[in-house]
Amino acid sequence: MAHIHAETTIDRSPDEVWKVVGNFGGLPDWAPGIKAGRVEGNRRYLSMGAMEVVEEELARDDAARTYTYGLVESAGIDKHVVKVAVAPEGTGSKVTLDCECAPDSLTALFEPTYEGFVTALKAHLEK
Repeated sequence: MAHIHAETTIDRSPDEVWKVVGNFGGLPDWAPGIKAGRVEGNRRYLSMGAMEVVEEELARDDAARTYTYGLVESAGIDKHVVKVAVAPEGTGSKVTLDCECAPDSLTALFEPTYEGFVTALKAHLEK
């Protein structure tokens, strides 16, 4: 099983960052490639071009500023679970995304995706 880690520091308070990244349905507002999305219960439906991705929120701790989600059924993907966390870092925040996925060959797809997400989040919040 592959492990992917992406992180960034953001010059905003953890609470400000959590308002954005902790919004499970908010990806279309800042994430590259996400055209639209909606949340139904604990699932989010993301439109990426002609493809729709369904993810399920598995755990959430607003006090700790963390949540975990997983991809719901996708051909060729045995496992895809991501933990998102926001922590204080100096006068700002540190955001981390940790993904476990299988098969290992998915690293080539997901690693640049999550690096792009943290880069876009930083740009969105520091504008």
